[in-house]
Amino acid sequence: MSTGVGPDGVIRWPASEALSCFDPSGPATRLAGYATLTYAELPRSGRPFLESGILTTCVTNQVSDGAERKQCSRDSRDHSPRPVAAGRLGGACRLGLPVRSRSVKQPHPTYEQLVAMPAYAEQPVPVAFEDANGHLNVRHYTGIASEGLDESLVELGIPQNWPFTGHACFTAEHHLTYLAELRTGDTLSARVRLLGRAERAAHALVYLLDDSHQRLSFVMEEVFLHIDMETRHTAAWPEDVAAALDQRIAADASLPWEPSVSGSMSLR
Repeated sequence: MSTGVGPDGVIRWPASEALSCFDPSGPATRLAGYATLTYAELPRSGRPFLESGILTTCVTNQVSDGAERKQCSRDSRDHSPRPVAAGRLGGACRLGLPVRSRSVKQPHPTYEQLVAMPAYAEQPVPVAFEDANGHLNVRHYTGIASEGLDESLVELGIPQNWPFTGHACFTAEHHLTYLAELRTGDTLSARVRLLGRAERAAHALVYLLDDSHQRLSFVMEEVFLHIDMETRHTAAWPEDVAAALDQRIAADASLPWEPSVSGSMSLR
């Protein structure tokens, strides 16, 4: 059975979609394997509803002879409920528009999972990096994570002196997560997982480990761009670098744990 509004004014979709609905007139129920929600006034003039997954709004007008004429407009985008993680119910069906339940976010990898990866930017936290709170200042988390990413790219054909050869990497987006403080004297190191690339960009996760306490301290998610330094505009990755990136991305995809991403950035 497809998602839609039946002639009885009931919105239905397969229970396998793992969605639920809420309406002020009554709770959602599951009947005969389907999630159902009855709107007593559906379809009502001017009220959006679902028709085969398409958001539809109909308005009834009086015409000169006293007859009624119904005019309907349809949003061409598919508003059918999308599958979410099994067992995660919630979401909403307000005004006939289902809202997807929030999916289960992957947990961050453990220290034990990360420490097996190649280490970069290994160093103790120096006194000079400490702030008034007695721990590593926020700007240095990002700086050290960036150093670790740069080191990891060297073996992919992106040396740290790359700008002198007419190429560079510029950062486009960051998402930073602080999980545990690092203090003066703590030993730290970075781990890098490449998630994907586009013609001119790449997507990576950098993890800072607190090796003194064997825990994950910080996560930096980044999208970075290949730049032609002559024009100072984005350009396609050189073929050899693109191939090396693809090889690393494939290797990282085979790791036995799923990456936890922010959802705030993507390749385009």
